[in-house]
Parts: sequence; structure tokens; C-alpha cells
Amino acid sequence: MNKLFICILVFFIWCSTIKAQVTPEDSLTAVINDPKSSKKDKGESALQLGEIYFVKNRLAEAQENFHLSLKYAVEINDISLKADCLNNIGIIYNRNGNITKCISFIEECLKLRLKINDSMGLASTYNNLGFFYQQKGDYKNAPVLIIKAIKIQEKINDKKGLGYSLQNLSKVYYLKGDLDSSYIFSERALKVREEVQDKRGITESLTEMAKIKLDKKELAEAEKFASKGLIIAKESKHILSIRNAADVLYKVYKLKNDLPRSLQMHELFVLMKDSFSNERNRKSSLQKEFQLAYDKKLATDSIRQQEADKVKDAQIKAQESELKQEKTMKFVLYGGSILLLLFGGFMFNRFKITSKQKNIIEEQQKLTKVQNALLAEKQKEIIDSISYAENIQRTLIANHDFVNQTLPDSFVFYQPKAIVSGDFYWATSASSDQTFEVFGSDKKPEKIKERELFYLAVCDSTGHGVPGAFMSLLNISFLNEAIKEKQIRDPSKVFEHVRERLIESISKDGRKDGMDGILICFDVKNKMIHYVASNNAPVVISNGELKHLPTDKMPVGSGETSEPFKLFNISYKKGDMLYLYTDGYADQFGGQQGKKFKYKQLGELLLDISSLPLDQQKIKIEQRFFGWKGDLEQVDDVCILGVRL
Repeated sequence: MNKLFICILVFFIWCSTIKAQVTPEDSLTAVINDPKSSKKDKGESALQLGEIYFVKNRLAEAQENFHLSLKYAVEINDISLKADCLNNIGIIYNRNGNITKCISFIEECLKLRLKINDSMGLASTYNNLGFFYQQKGDYKNAPVLIIKAIKIQEKINDKKGLGYSLQNLSKVYYLKGDLDSSYIFSERALKVREEVQDKRGITESLTEMAKIKLDKKELAEAEKFASKGLIIAKESKHILSIRNAADVLYKVYKLKNDLPRSLQMHELFVLMKDSFSNERNRKSSLQKEFQLAYDKKLATDSIRQQEADKVKDAQIKAQESELKQEKTMKFVLYGGSILLLLFGGFMFNRFKITSKQKNIIEEQQKLTKVQNALLAEKQKEIIDSISYAENIQRTLIANHDFVNQTLPDSFVFYQPKAIVSGDFYWATSASSDQTFEVFGSDKKPEKIKERELFYLAVCDSTGHGVPGAFMSLLNISFLNEAIKEKQIRDPSKVFEHVRERLIESISKDGRKDGMDGILICFDVKNKMIHYVASNNAPVVISNGELKHLPTDKMPVGSGETSEPFKLFNISYKKGDMLYLYTDGYADQFGGQQGKKFKYKQLGELLLDISSLPLDQQKIKIEQRFFGWKGDLEQVDDVCILGVRL
């Protein structure tokens, strides 16, 4: 039985070698030249043949087959095939240095893919078109197109394509000089590329992040990113990636005055540059050959006639090959009929083995389902824990009903990035007979016994999510400690106490965690308002004019300076609007071009809605925020508090 099986196996291997000498190019050419082939089969075969030649850098032959495929696609009105041909022809023109013709073909491709709503094709085309606009120097349209690609790729979960689109968007912002936006999108691209283990893409993102850090003179971060990128580039042996990473490291070490390593990186850069130049010269030569060959092909009708004769010869050869194959198949059929029964016995034995393997696979699938259920349960436990932490945090921050007891005409727009937040608003009341020395006043207020004070704070702790929430709880506890336990009534002294406690608690190892914020003190009986501000400034709108009040340019925590905080007062008249906010709203990316909202636009929004009732103001602020953000990720916690004085 074993000897017979070996004979059968040898026989089938011999039969398969009859067709082994036929290359993919030969098979596709035979389909194109076969009169019996449909136009659809010929068009698809010409497209595949062109892609094979393109990979091999045989650009003239690739272009010829793409145009042939386009001809058949037009004749049968196959929109998807037409779009693929136009896209490939455009890319060849870009490879040949003709960016204008490239964009023209890609735009025609985009119109067709919009017509058939091809999501994957649309994402690729928007990204390609944005990249080519960037090459052309059109930084207005480039980001709009790339952002369209990103939205589609996120929707269909095309992570590899998403990585390239995010990186292309980062390059546009870098060329425009917006380093912060460029870094954010490079960081997002790196995260996606690490998920799909795209080594060349990971190297590109790390190198771009290193370039941004180098431009911002953050040399330690630049060295870290570029070194990691160089290691991965060497593993993938990609010349251009090694060259770019080495160039960044050369500049970093030069600025750090590390001459030995600077020289080493420069030598590596020059070596890779020469290698890349040789490769580029070789491709340039191929491109010139492509242009010359293609121009010659279209020069005269006689050349086209010669090509037609070649097609006829190929058809004759294909027919001869078909006859030979028919004879061979008859021989195989006769031999196969004799061995069919024996082979059937062999297949029955394989069926029993396969059934056993199927049972094993089913058991493994059951085990996988159990493991997935356990994983989902663990994830739910984590989310439940964070949600419980949110309840704790919300009990410690100010209850808006409590705020309304003293300030009845007010609102709060509070939107954490995650479930819990580093931003917080907080309030408490106290009585005092202390006198404040108000910064900028002509004289000290008179000492008044047992006056009622109401404190209101809006602050932004370091970080967001769970780490930010821990910092917010710590900051709230220190504010309570200063006012309730230590009986400190001067807002500037309260911030100084919180700063001292933060440095004592968490800054001993060099960390600079803390908060930025504003603490307002309302002297209810005397109708006076005093405040202290760290980096964030209060805003007052009076008589249709917006005014940013003074602030100290230092954090509540370890920073560049530890000068005493100043105590300011607020001049106002009844009906004026007071706004306190953190930086999350202004820093949010969105709009048609994916830009930051910025403080100027926030000020214009507040000025525009300041005359509305407070509940309507909150609705307007909320609608504008989510309308601006759209489908993009929220970048930070958001808190805005408004009070009608």
C-alpha cells in the first residue's frame, strides 16, 4: 500500500512539472491575447501584469499594460477597474517626476471611487492625493484630504493605512512650522504602527518625532527617539531610514558637543547617503528609459503595427500551447481514472484524521471563548472601579447646588477626557476677621469682624485620566487643609501653602507635578472680590469688552521660580460676566483642517454669548466644543465656569 501511494505521488508531481515552467507574466499575457477571453478578464489581467512590471521597475511595460487595462475598463464600463488604472498611472507619473499629471489622474480616480462609495479605495486615494499636494507645496488642501482619509480608516479599522495617513498629516504640519501639532500626529502614527508591527513605519515616526524635539532643543528626547529608530532601521536594513535617523543623531551629538559620537553618526549618514544616491540614480536611469520607450511606442503607426503583429504571434503560440496542454490533460485523465479507487481509500483515511483534528479545534475554540469571557469580566471590573472613583471625585469637587447658594447666576461645563479628570472646580465658605493686602490697591482694607467669605477655584492638575484624578484629589485635600484646618484666608497664602505641601509630598525626587489654576475669594458682606492666579487668567466681560485679568506665570508646585503669589482684586459692576477656565477647550483639535481651537477663538465665543442667560451659555459652549471636535479624539480635560456678577 505504501509503495503504491509513493508511485501515485510521484506521478502527480511529474504531471505538475509540465506547467511549472510557465511564469505569471506568461499566463497573464496568454489571457490578454486569447480571443476567447472576456474583456473583463483581459482588463484585470493587464492590470495585474502592469503591477508586476511596476514592482520590477519596468515602468514602460507597466504603463503600457495600465493603459490597455483602462481601455477594456472603459469599453465594459467597469468603474472600479477604471479607478485602479487611473490611480496606478498617476503614481507612475509621480515616480517619473511629473507631479501635475500625477495629481490629474489621481483626482479622476477619486471621482470614480466616490461614485461607487469604495471605502478602502477612497481612504487610499485621499491619502495619496494629500501627499502629492504636500509635495506640490499646497499646505491648505493637503491636510483636509489626509484628514478625510483618517476618518475613513478609523471607521473601517484600516490600521496600516491609518499609520501612513497620520504620519503624512504630521509632515504637513511640520512643513507649516506647527511643531506641536506635528508631534501629536507623529505620536498617534507611532502607536498605530506599533500595533501592526510596521517596522519601517515605526522608524519613520520615531525619526520625525526626534526631528521635532531637535528643533525644539529638547536634546534628550530627540536622542532617545532617534536612537530607537536607528536600531529598528538597522534590523529592517532600510537605507533611507538609517540615513535619516543617523542625520538627526549627528545633529544632536554635535549640539551636545559629543564629538566622537557626532563623527560616527555623520560617517554613517554619508555612507547611507551614497548608497541611497546610487539607488536613486539607478531608478532615475530606469525612469528615463521608461519615458524614452513609451515615447517611441507612440511615435509612429508603423511601430504600433509591429506590436499588433507580435500580439498575433503570441496568440498563435498560445493556441499551440493550449493544444499541447489538452493532450497532456487527456493523459492525466486516463491515468487518474485508473488510480481513482485507490486514491479514494487514501482520502477516506485522511477524512478520519481530519475529523479528529476538527474535534480538537472545537475544544480549543470553547477554551478561547471561556478565556475571552474572563477577559471581558476583568475589563468590566476595571471600568467599574474607575467609575466608582469618578463618584468619589465628584463628591469632593464642588456641588453646583452649593455654588448656587452664594452665586445663583452661574454655570459649569465640565468634560473629562476619560472617566475621571485632572481638571476640577471646588468651593467652600468660611468666616474671617483678617485683613488682606490686595496687590495693586491704593490702601489696605479696614479690618472688619466676622465677615462671610466664599472661595471658588477652577484648576488643572498635572495629567488626565486616573493619574490626573489622583493629583486633583491631592490638590483638593491641600486646599481644604489650608482654609479649613490652617484657617488661612488670604487666597495667595492658600496657594503658597498648597505649593509647599506638594513639594513636601511628591517633589522630593525631582518631579514637578502640581496644578495651574485660579482661586477667587468673594467677600459677601462687603461685596469685594479678591483672587490669586497661577498661569491661568480670569476673564471679565463688561460693556461688550473682554478683559484678561493679571496672573502669575508660575505653577502651584515645583517650578522655575518660587516667588510669593500676588493677591489681586476684581473691579466690576453688576451684570458683568466672570469666566474661569482651564486650557483643555482652547487646545482641542478639530474643524475641517484639524487645527487647535485656541484662546482667541474661545474669547470671541465668550464675548458673543455673554449677554445670554447662563443656562443657554452653557448649551452654546457645549455645542461648539463637540461640533469642533467632531470624530477626533478629545486631547485634554475641559472645565469652564461662568458667573454673572
